[in-house]
Amino acid sequence: MPTACLLAAFLVFSAAASSWSCARSEAQPPPEQPTPQPMPTPTPPAEPIEPPAFEPPTPPDDPGVPTPDPSAPCCYTHPQWSGVCAVRPARDETCASILDYLNDPRTTGKTYCSSTDIRGGWKPVTCEDNQ
Repeated sequence: MPTACLLAAFLVFSAAASSWSCARSEAQPPPEQPTPQPMPTPTPPAEPIEPPAFEPPTPPDDPGVPTPDPSAPCCYTHPQWSGVCAVRPARDETCASILDYLNDPRTTGKTYCSSTDIRGGWKPVTCEDNQ
C-alpha cells in the first residue's frame, strides 16, 4: 500500500511540474510568417598581419670555421673519467643527445665511453684539443 501512495504522489507532482518549467520560453513566429534574419554578431578584431619573413641564415663570422660534420666524433670529459671519451654518433644521434644520455642518471644500455655507468657531470670538449 505505501508503494501505491508514493506512485500516486509522484504522478501528481509530475503532472503539476509539466505546467511550469525553468527554461525560458522563446516566442515562436506563427507558421505563416517568414523566419526572421539572424542578428549580426560583433565583428572580431582585425585579422593578424602576415608574420615577417625569416631571414636567411648568415655564414659564420669566421670563414675558417667548418660546418659541423654529423659523422665526426663527439668528445666529453668527466672528473671521474681518465682522458677524453670520444663517441661517434649513430644516424639518429647528435652530440647533444649523447651528452643528455651521459648526464641522465636513469639511462642504461648504451656503450658510450666503454659502457661507463658514470652519470651526470659530463662536459663537451673539442676533440682535436683533447685526443
